[in-house]
Amino acid sequence: MMKARRFSAVALLVVSLLPAVCLAGPSTDRGTVYVTKLAPPEAGQTLFAFISDLGPYDGFSLMGGQTISFTDLVPGPYFVREQVRQGWNLESVAVVETDEFGETDSWNASSSIVSIDLYPGRTVHVSFTNRPIAPPVPSPGAVVLGGIGLTLLGWLGRRRIL
Repeated sequence: MMKARRFSAVALLVVSLLPAVCLAGPSTDRGTVYVTKLAPPEAGQTLFAFISDLGPYDGFSLMGGQTISFTDLVPGPYFVREQVRQGWNLESVAVVETDEFGETDSWNASSSIVSIDLYPGRTVHVSFTNRPIAPPVPSPGAVVLGGIGLTLLGWLGRRRIL
């Protein structure tokens, strides 16, 4: 004669959920977006500001060489925009999208605003590259005329004409 065994309800629940947890694996119904700031070494500790709807905040800042990641994003439309700093030019914006099979698609954005249509299982890399604006170099004629003007002012000042 067999004795009846008692199992607790918690043990049965854990055992019944175990196969589902083990077989689920990583979720492919979400996506990831990486934003990278590329700038030359002379950028130093310069912070570049961004506005986006990717994360819990309206914006973020990056220095040259830094990357921020937004993971576990629900598929849908997103945007990221760099607020170009004074004294800097936005040289390029490169976007690379990788699907769940490793196939890639890339393009260059034509402005500082990138619209992203994030699909399930996709990863999008957005790289913003900036260069400093070179200070204007005066033409040789301007230097000569400026020098003549200063000399004339000095001469008139010594004559007490001014």
